[in-house]
Amino acid sequence: RGVGIKHSLKYLKRFGINTSNVIDENESSLALGQLSNGESLLNVTNAYTAFVNGGYVSTPKTYLYITDNFGNKIIDKETKSEIVISPQNAYIMTMMLKGVVDTGTASYIKLSEKIAVAGKTGTTSNNEDKWFIGYTPYLTCGVWTGYDTPRPMYYEKNPSCVIFDKIMEYAHREVEDYIGFPAPLGVYTSEFCFDSGMVPTKSCENDMRGSRVISGYFQYDDLPTEKCPFHKLVYIDSDGLISEGFVPFWKRHLVSLLDYDREKQDGITPLDDAYLISKRRKN
Repeated sequence: RGVGIKHSLKYLKRFGINTSNVIDENESSLALGQLSNGESLLNVTNAYTAFVNGGYVSTPKTYLYITDNFGNKIIDKETKSEIVISPQNAYIMTMMLKGVVDTGTASYIKLSEKIAVAGKTGTTSNNEDKWFIGYTPYLTCGVWTGYDTPRPMYYEKNPSCVIFDKIMEYAHREVEDYIGFPAPLGVYTSEFCFDSGMVPTKSCENDMRGSRVISGYFQYDDLPTEKCPFHKLVYIDSDGLISEGFVPFWKRHLVSLLDYDREKQDGITPLDDAYLISKRRKN
């Protein structure tokens, strides 16, 4: 289901992002998190706290309170909190972002061996900015690296991830036993087809690329209930083309391909285009 620009901007504002920084309201740039005039590291980092705080975002502050010489509070910094997403959706997002650290673009963060870590890397055009916003069950930390006058940066590892790792390793130095993210009630795990998002079939397991059956987290109303209609079993020959007519059994084998049509996009070839039945038929 499409989300749309207006709905996305409404949610950004609820998370504390300055939506006045969005001037052109372009779908592609907004979907990638690229605001017209950028956003402060403080606001972006604070927005991520919703995922680890059960859906709540609080007003960021630089101090808790101030005391006099006798320990009496003379200034107490009040915090306003607002729930912006459900605890279930916050946890599901955390599990998605945990994958970034476990097997994705931030997989070299060593802190994840000691405590659960979730987060997201970011790189702007021409490698001029490097981001990493990450969190554990205890702390959230955001790091931006770049130059005052933008210029490309080329590193084997994202420097923001490296800095995050050093800071958070020290901050969690007293943690002894591995701690994961606690799951709220109302979150379920279920297998689904990676291509359709529906209940997987045997055909999904026999995809030409390997099994497309994966596991994910869902709220009850979002659990997949209908079987995947896209994967179809076909015979292909040694050239990888669909066998039509009589072909000796030793020259063909059974695989699963995707059976659907899509709208053509100028200059864009989807990665799974080669695995459509329509692309495997002999001319």
